[in-house]
Amino acid sequence: MIFGLAKATIYQCFLRIVSALLAVLPMDGFPETEEAVEKLSMRFSTSRALNSPLHDCVGALYGIAIQIMKPRECNDPAQYWCRTGFYGLPAQADADYKYRFTHVSVKCVGAMDDYIAFSVSPLANNLQEGAISENYWYAGDDACVCSECILSLITTARAPPRSPEDAFNFYHSSLRMLMEQAFRIYSLAGGIFEAPFASLYPKSEQVVVLATKLHH
Repeated sequence: MIFGLAKATIYQCFLRIVSALLAVLPMDGFPETEEAVEKLSMRFSTSRALNSPLHDCVGALYGIAIQIMKPRECNDPAQYWCRTGFYGLPAQADADYKYRFTHVSVKCVGAMDDYIAFSVSPLANNLQEGAISENYWYAGDDACVCSECILSLITTARAPPRSPEDAFNFYHSSLRMLMEQAFRIYSLAGGIFEAPFASLYPKSEQVVVLATKLHH
């Protein structure tokens, strides 16, 4: 009992609050017009202090495992065990130049790798359907396969020191640092997910998405 209420009652009330807030809190998402995409690209490029020569980038993709307590509501908790050594949820996200999340997907269990987690995300599906023109691109991490709209790092073997490929990796990484900083701000805001949170299977995805919306 907590304040005279059963834990099950508090659990149900919490999930209702989560659902209600998800319904009213916006997430910017991807711009729908070509003009808005161009504006986003310009602001993204100029927001970095490195005077990057990589233009027309509209966002940075990033995957992170959000640590949770051992799930007790599912038949196979081991499927949530990550390679990093804890129970977790692999989140795939994109942020804009103001560190605001524009896309978040938590659709896999911890044992799945980032490549699968991204491939089943709504953003991956939108890009496959041509959501942006070939003039623009996302800076992707190692989980992303290079395509017409996603550029990932060049492998170390093909990017020797001081080569053009090495320079590309440097500026590419500087763009993706924005996502790492966004997640760090996200974690520090009120201590969100600094410690493992109790898995609310099967509602954990909604809790993570709501936290990113509140981050705005």
